Amino acid sequence: MKLNIVLFQMNVIFGEPESNFQTINNFVEQTFIEENSILMLPELFLTGYHKDSLNVTAFSENQGYYLDKLKDISDKKKIAIYGSICEINGEDFYNTAVFIKPNGEVTSYRKSHLFGPMGEKDLFIHGREIVYVNFLDIKFGLSICYDLRFPRLYQKQRDAGVKIHLICAEWPNSRIIHWKKLLSARAIENQNYVIALNRVGKDPNYTYGGNSGIYSPFGETLIDIDNDLVGSAQFKIDINKIDEFRNLFNTSNDDWI
Repeated sequence: MKLNIVLFQMNVIFGEPESNFQTINNFVEQTFIEENSILMLPELFLTGYHKDSLNVTAFSENQGYYLDKLKDISDKKKIAIYGSICEINGEDFYNTAVFIKPNGEVTSYRKSHLFGPMGEKDLFIHGREIVYVNFLDIKFGLSICYDLRFPRLYQKQRDAGVKIHLICAEWPNSRIIHWKKLLSARAIENQNYVIALNRVGKDPNYTYGGNSGIYSPFGETLIDIDNDLVGSAQFKIDINKIDEFRNLFNTSNDDWI
């Protein structure tokens, strides 16, 4: 089985949710995307880390103005969408990744590792759950940006039957070498596909590094938007390659811990 992945490496305009949403909508309208594809978007793709606009875009109990508009895109184009937006629960805010299916079903993952130097702990509460989602009979593990530095999250996902790890990010350009090496490492150590989408552009504090890509269970870079510019790419991954590789060399069979 082959699954089509669409990477949209976009510039998130700081604190301008309507402009960012229109950028996504225009991209989808102007791009041929086959049904049952997965469209990958960045972390906080509607606002960036703009405190005052988080409440404007926040969803609650899988309902919200912008979340509903994204559901409409998913339904119209018959594609899944993955990226993170703000979630509100009572007085608490979460940096929450959403996996939106064409049937309107939303699976949410609250970012569990918050990045201190970015002030993320002052904006959000961290999540405490490892989250998976089934789509087209494939199990996906959900994660966001800084999570990438914590391998146990991905190991637990693999142990639960995950075959593809999805990562959306706002990863600074100054540490982009870490980004690329960690993506390859997560793929190699778990013998899974890793699909990662990083934003580009600037906010008042950081310049972001792009370099979104897809990594095979062998650790190969299958496709890489190898720059920090706005861009897109599509690539079909072969799900059967995971089992083929594991049948030849399955490291989990030799792990006694």
